Amino acid sequence: MPRPTRQPSTSSPARRAGLALAAAAALLAAGCSGSVSAGTETATVAQEELETQVAGFITGADADTIDVTCEGDLDAEEGASQECVATAEGDPQQTNIRATVETVNEDDVDFSIDLYVTAAALADFVTDYVEGQGITVDSVECSDDLSATAGDTSRCEIASPDGEGAVEATSTGNDGLQVTFDIADAG
Repeated sequence: MPRPTRQPSTSSPARRAGLALAAAAALLAAGCSGSVSAGTETATVAQEELETQVAGFITGADADTIDVTCEGDLDAEEGASQECVATAEGDPQQTNIRATVETVNEDDVDFSIDLYVTAAALADFVTDYVEGQGITVDSVECSDDLSATAGDTSRCEIASPDGEGAVEATSTGNDGLQVTFDIADAG
């Protein structure tokens, strides 16, 4: 699971935060896309080919130390998706990447890739953030994964012995393989 890194606030009362690999690698841009031939008999993009394609979007000085592993093949159907993770050599942190099929034209499959933070990892970050302010937290539950697409949001409900509250995490994009976001009181 990714570990949080905290950065100075860029706007008040929101707090800028991020989760992901600390490697000096970069994804060309959130929402990159690729195209591969699925083959006429398989109707999938093989896991190994998908991993190679996703890894090809990672650039920078340490790009060759990043390993991409996907959970399986990517079905050659519009809207189908596959989860992948990028891990830097010698670093237990991971960056989550989702490959989603955009179009299929005969045996050519066009797909997009997006970085994201899982709802569970976001809840862990919010727990650390709130407890860092001296507030005891019983639980945090976030509504959704948070993508690196600027403006994407996830609401996190916080239960505390002192009462309940909520914050909203809003993606500000990505910095290399790091998803960056602001956290603000959801009122």
